[in-house]
Amino acid sequence: MYWYVEGRPIAPGRLRASVLAAAAAGCIVAAASLLAAAPARSAAPSTPFNESLCYNATGLQAARDHLVLINIDAVGNTANGPAHLRADRAEATGTDFGNSRWVFTGHVHIDMKEGRLQAATATVQLQDKHIVSIMADGLPAQFERLPQNGAAGGAASLTVHGHADAITYNVGKNEVQLNGDSWLTDGCNDFTSQRITYNLAAQSVLANAEPGSSALVHGIIRNTHPGTTCTAAAARDTQDTHPQPPGGAAQAARP
Repeated sequence: MYWYVEGRPIAPGRLRASVLAAAAAGCIVAAASLLAAAPARSAAPSTPFNESLCYNATGLQAARDHLVLINIDAVGNTANGPAHLRADRAEATGTDFGNSRWVFTGHVHIDMKEGRLQAATATVQLQDKHIVSIMADGLPAQFERLPQNGAAGGAASLTVHGHADAITYNVGKNEVQLNGDSWLTDGCNDFTSQRITYNLAAQSVLANAEPGSSALVHGIIRNTHPGTTCTAAAARDTQDTHPQPPGGAAQAARP
């Protein structure tokens, strides 16, 4: 059996040991079937597996402690379920890829149960074969959380959109932190700040300025009276100009 890498047959003995172990376990086949069944920008696949990262790629460069994948389409584990990762390039270093840092660059798309991230680059930290954090950078990096049942208080959650210079997803805390020119909306409330922390489980928001900064938090509160529906601000392009109420004060729309 041979693997074809960049159009050339390479014997399995020359590939990275962890890649061979994944292949022997059927990891690459499983990833191919999962990703082929999922359309672009779909939710992350739900089938569990026990490998660090299963992937398809058009090219591979492997050494003892260095791995580069071109046009990667991959599935990885988080504590909350699988994550679907796509990028033009992925690179990892170290002798244990189950405990390593991966750098994804170029048209990065990450789909998870919790939502979606889009960025120019993303640094993914793996620990014990699980993704524990994702740091996304872009112009801007973008985040989307889709509505889910079983939210805090028993109510269905709202669609949440946000963008910032950098976005960090902490899997253990189930929090997304937006840093630098940050904007977040759930269609009912808009927030603009230097730094915004959003807890996905509690659907709570903490917005503040960088330490020592005199910058203000700007916001818009929309109509939330019983029996009414918040306007669909979340559906707009997240790259629109940030809303700025007169004088920086929050304002409420009339019912």
